[in-house]
Amino acid sequence: MGLFSRFFSRHKCLVHIAVGTEAYAKAAAKLQAHGISYRTKSPNDINHLGLDTSNVMFPRTDRTTTYEIFVRPEDEHKAQKAIHSGQ
Repeated sequence: MGLFSRFFSRHKCLVHIAVGTEAYAKAAAKLQAHGISYRTKSPNDINHLGLDTSNVMFPRTDRTTTYEIFVRPEDEHKAQKAIHSGQ
């Protein structure tokens, strides 16, 4: 989420932080199933800096990738309920 998106996006409420692609996919699927619009930010994505990440001492793996999921304020309660449901 860039600077423009951070200030002008309607998706401002952080409702979930998923660790790993599988956890993110599950949370995103639940939001989609309930018709909830969302945006995602991955704060540990250093590729946006234009660095060569091929020789990083501690390469990013699926187990360490985090995804922050944001929704609109009016959808916050509905999103929390959807993500934490047993479905």
